[in-house]
Amino acid sequence: MEQYDGQEQSKKLKKNGFTLVECLIALILLPVFLKVAVSVMFGITQVHERWLQRQADMEWHMLVLYLQTEKQAVKKIDLSAKTMKWQLENTETLTFTLKNDKLMLKATNGGNITLLHDIVSKDSYFEKKKTTIHWFLVKQGRGLYEIKT
Repeated sequence: MEQYDGQEQSKKLKKNGFTLVECLIALILLPVFLKVAVSVMFGITQVHERWLQRQADMEWHMLVLYLQTEKQAVKKIDLSAKTMKWQLENTETLTFTLKNDKLMLKATNGGNITLLHDIVSKDSYFEKKKTTIHWFLVKQGRGLYEIKT
């Protein structure tokens, strides 16, 4: 019978992979690393959500400013549930359309401009009430908005 002290096997294990101490260190460091990674990802999503909120607020602000400036020159308004045409004094026509979850503006001189994103088209509409036009726009995740022009 041959006696064996195990050192040769230990050298083999060390050469081929982790020792027990290295495995324990890795198991201790793994949760620390994951905790840091989760907190960093949470911070990134918070920043992204705030940026999207500011972007949506900016869209509404720009729409209201645009309507205030163009409303002064409107001569005639043609209206349906999803489309509204403004005939301006300079013979230009502005067409507001609700389609594909967007509020689009098309001018006679060409080009489509997306005024608002994430509009629920099936629930949004234009409506005439006496002397004012009401815009009922449902924004995804934010609720109903009403603009009177």
